[in-house]
Amino acid sequence: MKEKKDPDVTIITPVFDSDDSFLKKIANKIKMQDYNGKVYHIFINDNPKRKRKIFGLNIINNKKNLGLAPTLKKGFKLAKTRIIISLMDDCLPSSNDWLKKIVEPLKDREVAATSSKVELPKKFWEKFDYFAKALTEKEQRVIIPGLDEKGCAYKKDILKKYGYFDTKNFKNGGEDTDLTIKLSEKWKIVNSDAKVYHLHKTNIRKRIKKEIQYAIIGGLVSRKHFFKLPWNFKIHVSVRIILFLSLLFFLFYDLKYSLINLFIIFLISNFRFISQFKKLGKDIRIILVPFLNLYIYFLYVFFFLEALIFKIKV
Repeated sequence: MKEKKDPDVTIITPVFDSDDSFLKKIANKIKMQDYNGKVYHIFINDNPKRKRKIFGLNIINNKKNLGLAPTLKKGFKLAKTRIIISLMDDCLPSSNDWLKKIVEPLKDREVAATSSKVELPKKFWEKFDYFAKALTEKEQRVIIPGLDEKGCAYKKDILKKYGYFDTKNFKNGGEDTDLTIKLSEKWKIVNSDAKVYHLHKTNIRKRIKKEIQYAIIGGLVSRKHFFKLPWNFKIHVSVRIILFLSLLFFLFYDLKYSLINLFIIFLISNFRFISQFKKLGKDIRIILVPFLNLYIYFLYVFFFLEALIFKIKV
């Protein structure tokens, strides 16, 4: 009996600072997939300062930096297949049936998109510097992030109705949450059994920049969709902001209450410290981690509010 043909797909990989060797590794992993449909793989380089040309890879070099959302939108428009897949330039499929697993749920007419599970492997995480490990400790497991674009599949005809991604309000993050909210109003989004390894290189300096980016994205998404966001996020952000603003208020009127407020913020900002201690506790530098967590707390609230009020973009 003839094997049923898998649907043709186009994979879009936005590129910025990944090494050429890793891009080759991604391409080779795709070629190894147990998949009998046609697979078109397009790499779009969004770093004009670093032109790319790698033998065997289909690479488009943007003439200027567009940002993640516009680059993905460009790739999705170029795709000629009914199914499009986003695969980030720091992610690697964990198995040779990844493609089949992520496409399978799209056979359901009511499903518009699917996502992969994401794992930051422990051996890779252990190469980070100490404080970068402290801030990424929560990622050192298998997570189900939803449509975060790291390894997601979409039906092109449905996304086209929504204009693919909102590049007016989002440039380098937030477009994924925005799309999720819009699709969820009418369609199903499936978290598949597929998994990708998130092999992003980082250090404390880069990680702090990433935390600021998360805060700005949170502010931009809240500006547009606050009442549609999950309750746990709304409560989490609201409590942080109220405590931050009350701290500022009491600093001018009552030092005692401001210290109490600061202590509460310190406790809340360190709700993951026990987990951090279990993984990093044998190092004397662990005593600095609570203060790093507190610093990240204030950074998050400040940049969240700035994006929420002034609509600054990443």
